[in-house]
Amino acid sequence: MVKRIGDLLVERGLLTPLELERALKAQLIFGGHLGTCLIELGFIDERTFGQALADLHGLRYATPELLNGIPAEVIERFPHEMAEKYRGVPIGGVEKKMLELAVVDPKNLDGLSKLTGCKILPSVAPEFRIAEALETYYGIARSARCVRLCDRLLREERFPTRRARDSELAATSIFQTATMGGKTATPEELGAEFGYGKSWRDLADDLFRFEERDDHDAEEAAASAAAAAEPQAAAPESGTVFERMSRADDPDELARIVLGHAAANMQRAMLFSVKADNAAPWDWVGLDLPRAQTRSLRFPVTGASIFSLMLGDGVYRGPVPAEPHHRFVYEALRTEVPREVLLLPVYLNDRLVAIVHGDGGFTGRIRGETESYVVLARRLGLALSMLVLKQKIRAEV
Repeated sequence: MVKRIGDLLVERGLLTPLELERALKAQLIFGGHLGTCLIELGFIDERTFGQALADLHGLRYATPELLNGIPAEVIERFPHEMAEKYRGVPIGGVEKKMLELAVVDPKNLDGLSKLTGCKILPSVAPEFRIAEALETYYGIARSARCVRLCDRLLREERFPTRRARDSELAATSIFQTATMGGKTATPEELGAEFGYGKSWRDLADDLFRFEERDDHDAEEAAASAAAAAEPQAAAPESGTVFERMSRADDPDELARIVLGHAAANMQRAMLFSVKADNAAPWDWVGLDLPRAQTRSLRFPVTGASIFSLMLGDGVYRGPVPAEPHHRFVYEALRTEVPREVLLLPVYLNDRLVAIVHGDGGFTGRIRGETESYVVLARRLGLALSMLVLKQKIRAEV
C-alpha cells in the first residue's frame, strides 16, 4: 500500500494521530489537499510539510523562493491550458528536451512528456503555493481560501510574534466549522453564505471547458447509459447534461438533472445537502421514500456514518463496511444495504454543500468509470455557483 502524507507525518512525530484526524475532517468539509488544512490549522509549518511531501515522492521540494521570479522563457515553455489542466508551474529546465514542473501530485502527469516533447522532471509544493504561482504567471484565479492562507503566512513571516496567535485563531475557527453540528441547509439555502471571486462568464467557461479526459469519460458514460436504457425510457432532453445543468433555474431542477444522469448507470442515486457537518436527503431516484419524513433525517458527515468513508480521499467507491455506523443510513431509510456504493463530495466556494450517493442495489454494481462521476460532481458545484449568481442578479433587477 502506498504511504500517505498524513501517515508519514505521524510516523516522523511531526503530527499526532488526533491532529491528523482533525485535519482529515476539515479536509472533507473544505476540500483541497490535506497539507492546506494542516497548515491552516497550524499543526505544521509550510516548509516542514513541503519537505515531507518531497520525501514521500522522492522528489525535490519547490520552495517559495523557487516559485518566485521564474523567467519568462521558462513559463512560455508550458502553455496556459496545460498549466491549468495539470495544476503545474515550470520552474526550470530551459534546455529544449527537459522541463522541471512544480506540482502538488506528481502521479497525475501521465502523457505530459509526449504532449510537451520533453522530459518532465516533477518537483512538489503545497497546494496553495501552486495556486499562488498559477495566478502570478498565468492569471488563473486562486480561491479566496488560498489568498487568505498566503496572506496569513506572509504576516507571520513579517511579524513572528503574531504567528502563534494567528495559528491558534485559525485552528479554532476551522476546527469548529468542520466538526460542530448545525442546522442542515435546505436546497434553497445552498450557497447563500458564499461570495465569488469569478465572473459569471468565467464560471460558464469552467462548466463547459471539457478536458480531454472529461470528454472521453462523458462519451463513455453516455454510451454506457444508452446501452443500459430500458425500451420504455423517455427520450433524453436536448443538450448535454452539463448544458442542461447550466440552464437550471432552481436547485431542485438541478438535482433532478444530475440524478437522472447518474441513474442511467446505477440502480439508486441520492443527493444530500450539507451544512456544518450534517447531511440531509435532498432528492433521490430509484427509491420509494416518503418525501417529508425522509428530508427530515440528519446524518453526521465527519462523525460515525457512511460519509466518513470519504475522509482522506474525498471520493469513495466500494463495499459498505460491516460496522453498524456505516449501515445506519440505510436502516434510517428502511432500505437494503447495497453491494457497492459511490460517495462524491460537491464543493461550492471551498465548502462542502452536497454529497452524491449512488449504488447498484443489493446485488448490482455501478457501471462507468469513477472519474466520470467525479467530473459530474465537480460540474454540479460549478452549476450551483452559477445558480446562486443568477439568483443574486435577479434579486437586484
